[in-house]
Amino acid sequence: MVLELKLIKAFELYKKAANLECAIGMINLGKCYEFGIVTSIDKQKAFELYQKAANLGDAYGTCCLGICYESGIGTSINKQKAFELIQKAANLGNAIGVNSLDENGIGTEIDEQKAFELFQEADKFRR
Repeated sequence: MVLELKLIKAFELYKKAANLECAIGMINLGKCYEFGIVTSIDKQKAFELYQKAANLGDAYGTCCLGICYESGIGTSINKQKAFELIQKAANLGNAIGVNSLDENGIGTEIDEQKAFELFQEADKFRR
């Protein structure tokens, strides 16, 4: 019960933050819609929120948008667009984007050596 109330409060705060053009609020609200956390699943709404965060230049929002295109979350699958967005997220410093490109072969061939190098690069962001 307490956890549910906290999640409801968080959802409301994410909505307020998103309305104030806060990328983190948009992303967290998008996750609520994507996974149905205290709301109905609405993958289209999640996609739109990630798109807004990406348009603000947020690295994680850009990565989330790329994953939408990769998996068809709220949009049609477009591997090339996914590759471009995840590469952009990686260039912005998003560690998920850095290691997704070659490890999973998103928009490119799987390259385990390159993936290893990118994992090492991503590790720099943890420090």
